[in-house]
Amino acid sequence: MAKIKAWDLCSKEEEEPLKQLYEVELWWPYSEGQLKGKECKHLGLRPKKTRAMRQRLNKHEENLTTKKRQRKERLYPLQKYAVKA
Repeated sequence: MAKIKAWDLCSKEEEEPLKQLYEVELWWPYSEGQLKGKECKHLGLRPKKTRAMRQRLNKHEENLTTKKRQRKERLYPLQKYAVKA
């Protein structure tokens, strides 16, 4: 993609810069919709939290259990004891 500078456009005639702009693909992440599925987000669109808060697991990920944990819960269920009064 070729870069276009403003002073290049000002020095040319009226129709020529427009043709040049249409040839070049302009991209700027104005909204979340344009960034859907992209690997990186523009820093202005990032949630404004501390870095630690952004890195930690979300609620769904916290509640997931590993296969090892599921097996342990199945093999060793919570034991119930009767208390004699």
